[in-house]
Amino acid sequence: MEENYYAVKQVSSMLFAFTLCLFSFVGCADNEEISPTVLPPEISGLESEYTILEGNELELAPAITNDNGSTYVWLLDSKEVATSLKYTFCLSAPGTYQLTFKVIHEGGEAFNEIVVKVIAKGEPPVITRLEEQYTLTVGSNLKLSPVIISDTESSYVWILEEKEVATTPEYLFNSSSPGKHILLLRVT
Repeated sequence: MEENYYAVKQVSSMLFAFTLCLFSFVGCADNEEISPTVLPPEISGLESEYTILEGNELELAPAITNDNGSTYVWLLDSKEVATSLKYTFCLSAPGTYQLTFKVIHEGGEAFNEIVVKVIAKGEPPVITRLEEQYTLTVGSNLKLSPVIISDTESSYVWILEEKEVATTPEYLFNSSSPGKHILLLRVT
């Protein structure tokens, strides 16, 4: 029994030595460079929705993190329209368009989907970049700076709790009392 134990121990020692030798030949070639993992790209600097007036152009210039020899693709309603980092949207026909930006490289891919609304001239003003609801602490300020899409000069009226409080394009909201406050913006 002792002889079998010695023989098994000797064989397993030889297998370990053979395996170690094999790994040293396969895994450590002098001219082989070990490359770090390539992280997938990340896109920033794009909004999910834009509104423009017909005839205007929209310049889109995203920022890419982990941009390692990437390929760029812009798709307009599922059709390729550009292969550059920056893109100028210049359709003048009123309507809603689906724009997709893709970044692809060896570490993976990323994409952003964007809705572009083109408003016809002569239409009522369109208000963008205002949320339907904000949550604030009592006494803190909220600067509201909407973007108005219109082909004519606009006038502004901010109404807080049914009282006119400003006639400017921007409004600084501040309340010392807790609760829900209703603020309206009327653009004509």
